[in-house]
Order: sequence, then structure tokens, then C-alpha cells
Amino acid sequence: MMPFSLKGPCTLSQAEAIHAALGEHLLDHAGEALVIDATAVEEADVSLVQLLVAAGRTATARNVSLALRPSPAVSALLARAGLAGWAESVRA
Repeated sequence: MMPFSLKGPCTLSQAEAIHAALGEHLLDHAGEALVIDATAVEEADVSLVQLLVAAGRTATARNVSLALRPSPAVSALLARAGLAGWAESVRA
């Protein structure tokens, strides 16, 4: 279970690169639980929420669990988006 690590700003300007890296990580670790380590994320916007939700759907479709380790910024963002308990709901 190799974590996918996010750090620094995770905003719209980084969304395409994050999406590509996450897709590559999913291919490299197919069949394994998805762990997203976002403890070092300093700034995030709704584009990260979209990527996390899409990753959760992909994990569910592949019948693997997803665990999110959020930073305070990511936790606050998810709460503002109405998804405060989202990470717990996608764990297998």
C-alpha cells in the first residue's frame, strides 16, 4: 500500500498534473488499497475535491479501499464542500 502523496498547493493550476500522477499511481498499484497522503497540502480548492471524489469512485469500482490522510487545509475544504465525512464513507 504505497501512499500517493500530495503537498504544497493543490489548486486548479496543479489539477492536470495531479490527475496524471494519480492515474499513473493507480496503474502502478492496481488492486492495492489507495492511500492518499495529503498531510502536507497547504492550500487547496474545489479542483482537489473533484479529484478526490473521482479517485473514490475509481477505488469503489475496482473494489479497493481508499484512505485519505488530510491536512487541516484539506479537512476544511471538504467541510466547506459539504463532504466532512466523505473520506470515512469510501473506506472498505
